[in-house]
Amino acid sequence: MVGRLLNPQCHKMSDLIVDMPRRWQLYDRVKGVALSKDRFQFIFKHEHDLLDILNRWVHAHNLWPIVLERWVAKPPHDFLQYIYVWVQMRNIPVNHYTKNTITSLGDLRGKLRLWPSFLKRLRRWTMLESR
Repeated sequence: MVGRLLNPQCHKMSDLIVDMPRRWQLYDRVKGVALSKDRFQFIFKHEHDLLDILNRWVHAHNLWPIVLERWVAKPPHDFLQYIYVWVQMRNIPVNHYTKNTITSLGDLRGKLRLWPSFLKRLRRWTMLESR
């Protein structure tokens, strides 16, 4: 797994490499290596440990988020540039609870992906509203 510090001025790379395996509770199953002043790599002994860490979504060090991605041989141009986060929107008035409204609100914060399970609930709620 490779990663990038979003604010390298606030981080000591050596602290990150020592601290993250401790936070993940993978003391002897992962090894960290500094690649540059803002990029690093963690090498895992087991695939399931790597997948577990990647599935935890946003990670932070010294109160700043860090970008983590699975290593690929030919990374895309935007590799290690984004962090995907879940945003839960609440208290949306029922009369505005439509796919267009949700998409518009999501687009204000970045690229929005609507999952099929969400769309299914949205259709159900919209049908209940129309009765």
